[in-house]
Amino acid sequence: MLKKICLVMCLLIATVAHANLYTVHGVSVAAEQESAMAARDIALSEGQVEAFNLLLLQLVGEDAVSQLPSQNKESVAQFVQDVSIEDEKLTATRYSGHITVRFNQNAVAEFFKAHEVPYLAHEAPSLLVIPVYQEGNSVYILDEKNPLYLALKQRPDFAPFYRATLPLGDANELALIEQALRTQQDLSLLAPLLATYQKDNILILRMRTEPLEQSVLIDTSIWPQHGMSSQTVFKRFRSNANLSAEAAQQMIQSVFETMERNWRSENMARLDEARKLYARIPVSSLQEWQNLETEMARWKFVDKVVVRGAYLPQMLVELSFTQSVDELKQTFAEYGWVLTLDFTGPGAALTRGVTYE
Repeated sequence: MLKKICLVMCLLIATVAHANLYTVHGVSVAAEQESAMAARDIALSEGQVEAFNLLLLQLVGEDAVSQLPSQNKESVAQFVQDVSIEDEKLTATRYSGHITVRFNQNAVAEFFKAHEVPYLAHEAPSLLVIPVYQEGNSVYILDEKNPLYLALKQRPDFAPFYRATLPLGDANELALIEQALRTQQDLSLLAPLLATYQKDNILILRMRTEPLEQSVLIDTSIWPQHGMSSQTVFKRFRSNANLSAEAAQQMIQSVFETMERNWRSENMARLDEARKLYARIPVSSLQEWQNLETEMARWKFVDKVVVRGAYLPQMLVELSFTQSVDELKQTFAEYGWVLTLDFTGPGAALTRGVTYE
């Protein structure tokens, strides 16, 4: 029973992660036409195009976007899963609001593969950033004397790829941070902050001056550390004694650009790797399952079939394949099966279809 629960939870977590990766939040929309409803239709359709362009930037990066054909209000519809609307405001002729657009993972992935553009396979972690500035023997954290803190405060979207934010820095938080930095860098003490701000990782962004060298050093440390080795950065910048917030912003941007490049280099989907689907197959008895196993052994169009769960009257199998999803569906149909994809994530239902002799 425990194994079954763990498997289901893992699949749910994977599905949620993919759903987040293919969801664009908070797109501002507005239009003015002869009526509010006409303006609404135009604003929402234009907003979906803007959301798709933002999705492309997130998944393939700015340089690769130019390799992809641009989409219009009609063509982008094939990628849209659903749209939620917030903060609607209407006058007689004007409409405005914000939308969140959820895109179909399989459709977007097929789009990238058709144009041979690698795309992000795993979402970068969200970060709670704690800036630490050391000047001589003095250390400043969430303090106006910290140029890192001032620079980050001036740009709330300082690291959108990581959905990064700063702590508010009340007395309790500051005491906790100081304790963690004092206790031999035991960043696990900061775990409560992750729950408070709903972030995945703590990032310590540390700057220290070297007056004799007329330079500053910036390095990062992160917690939890598992799978985050590429996010450790060490950079030296030339700087005079008076470090401005503008100069600090440029240094910060350089650090986060390096982190993003490293993350992308390790987490881009390979175009030639096998695709995977988790298919739920109705099975009423052990005998039916044994017969099905014999049949699946003859599925040469599937590279591998791995049983991931047995929950009669249903089996969960992992299918690995190299053709497109549409081709896989067509092949299954030829074998008398119907493959129905879930709305989000890598899940599907696989059921017997009607065959004709």
